[in-house]
Amino acid sequence: MGFSEDLERLALQERELVLPRLDSQVAWKLGVRLRKLAEERALANAIHYVLYKQPQPLVVWSPEHGRLV
Repeated sequence: MGFSEDLERLALQERELVLPRLDSQVAWKLGVRLRKLAEERALANAIHYVLYKQPQPLVVWSPEHGRLV
């Protein structure tokens, strides 16, 4: 995706993602949800790195055992 496509996508999101109101309670709930999503994705990314991209992994997935070895 190029720069102009990124800008178009951001402009579309800005138009569509409008909150009816934004007070401290809504902001807090939104922040909690964003943090939870970030933590889940970070864990998934860490697992993917350990299983598939780590140069000399300490553990590897064994299809024949169906588990980490």
